[in-house]
Amino acid sequence: MKKEVSKTLTLKDVHTLEKICNRFGKQTINEKKKLLTDFPKVLVEKVTALKEYHDCLLFMLAYPENKELYQITFLELQRLVGAVKNISEGNNETKKLQLSASGISNSTITAGFSFDLVKWMTETFPENISFHSCDADVAKQKEIFKLLLPAIEREAFEKNFSSLENWLSDAVIHSKKNMLQLLIQFLESVVMSIELRDYFYDALQIFVDIKVDDHLPSRSSARINHGDIFFHSGELIKKVNAPEIHSQKILPPLKLTHKEKEHLNTVAKCSLLMLLRETDPVTYSNVEATELHDMGRGIKIALYYLSKDRRLPVESYVGYIAFKNNIPVAYGGGWIFGNFSRIGVNVFAPFRGGESALLFSQILRLYKQRFNISVFEAEPYQIGKNNSEGIKSGAFWFYYRLSFRPSQQELFNLAEEENNKIQKDKAYRTEEKILKKLADSFMVLRDEKFSEKIISTLETSEAITKIIDENFEGNRLSFSNYSKKFVSDSLKIKLKSRSFNFDSKADTDLSAFLSLAKNLNEWSETDKQKTLQLFQLKELDSEFKYIHALQKHKKLLNELYKAVHSK
Repeated sequence: MKKEVSKTLTLKDVHTLEKICNRFGKQTINEKKKLLTDFPKVLVEKVTALKEYHDCLLFMLAYPENKELYQITFLELQRLVGAVKNISEGNNETKKLQLSASGISNSTITAGFSFDLVKWMTETFPENISFHSCDADVAKQKEIFKLLLPAIEREAFEKNFSSLENWLSDAVIHSKKNMLQLLIQFLESVVMSIELRDYFYDALQIFVDIKVDDHLPSRSSARINHGDIFFHSGELIKKVNAPEIHSQKILPPLKLTHKEKEHLNTVAKCSLLMLLRETDPVTYSNVEATELHDMGRGIKIALYYLSKDRRLPVESYVGYIAFKNNIPVAYGGGWIFGNFSRIGVNVFAPFRGGESALLFSQILRLYKQRFNISVFEAEPYQIGKNNSEGIKSGAFWFYYRLSFRPSQQELFNLAEEENNKIQKDKAYRTEEKILKKLADSFMVLRDEKFSEKIISTLETSEAITKIIDENFEGNRLSFSNYSKKFVSDSLKIKLKSRSFNFDSKADTDLSAFLSLAKNLNEWSETDKQKTLQLFQLKELDSEFKYIHALQKHKKLLNELYKAVHSK
């Protein structure tokens, strides 16, 4: 008897499920259940269908209707991961290539990442990462290593060097380390600033191979384990009352063990890596400062603070990963200065048909209350400037519906006109050329009760550059020496004292910033003490206390505002 050939899963099959995966109710539960029960009877061979099906299953795990459907979906995802493993162990190179950079378990990634992330990977998942190539031309490679090698080795190096790969291959023969580990070891052995090291590493254009197996959190498997699953008994929340959400009091951060904080950092790094992305607060995170907040409805938000050697001079960059039912669904960060924060959100592609507006509203709620933010600003890139994805997704209207408005009057008026057209005609769609014009917007969300003047770090930066050019003839060393002495004398700080080190980049930068307050030496002892405290708080594990101390230092903020706006 002839054996019946199994049917192959097609894109049409997947699209049938996609059409109902974000709809809820008794009928759709039965439809989803039937499809998920039928699909295991077919082969998953087409990679395009496999990848779309994978993302559809991820969405259903993030937005499940009940426990039974959740378990069926989970098992089907495991089956799909098994299908990918069969491909990765097979001989079809075309399919393997199609799966590469997908971030799905049992696939591969070849890409370039920062020095610190690569170093972390070699330490945490040494079996999953290896050297792939150096894409800088040989002349550039040679130039870099001549600068970094001890002078005594340079003559032999120039004679024998043919490429970085050959140089590392020769070194591996006499070492227990692999090529990538040797490269990292070498760059760490050279005494230089982390910024210079990053520059040389980036200039080499190092690419690595990453094996996405069961040990490495992937897009298929990256999870946290905090709290019960939230099941959606009704339709998803698509429209939100943002001000009402922002006013709901947040709960204190969840209590986490060191191991749980490490896991939050591992999941964050890997979730972004799988999408070939990085953010500074995640890559350079201070593990002990990590927080996790329960925002309700299955939404949890992890906050990531920069390590001390990576912090910004005066503002505080705090990143986040948002989780829905323990699955990472979005990432971004806030650049906080006083009561002002630039903010951005990036919802991972599989989850954009979910509760994105609610998710971002909860992120804003957390930043607003945790960091006492009264004014949020979304920069043009978030809206679509030089960002085709932002234009395509209508990002401008996403922010607009959440009460963000253009700060530029011309674009504010244009947005009002377009919004009126939309309200009158529900079928109306803003033309792409108008969306591109609106993409120049700096979108602002301001607390109506907040009336204080806002100062940006761009303004302080420009003011300092002006002072250096006009008063120090462009000599930055002279300005640096002046600002450190001025702040030291004004606050009565002993240079190189136990508490302060003006040779450090952080204290040098903060001194330059404080020197804008020209009458600092005339301040009251209370205001001077508050200023002195900023140096100490900037050095803690978390910048949380520094953020609030700067907000409360109204004397400093007012003086800075006057300094940058004086003619």
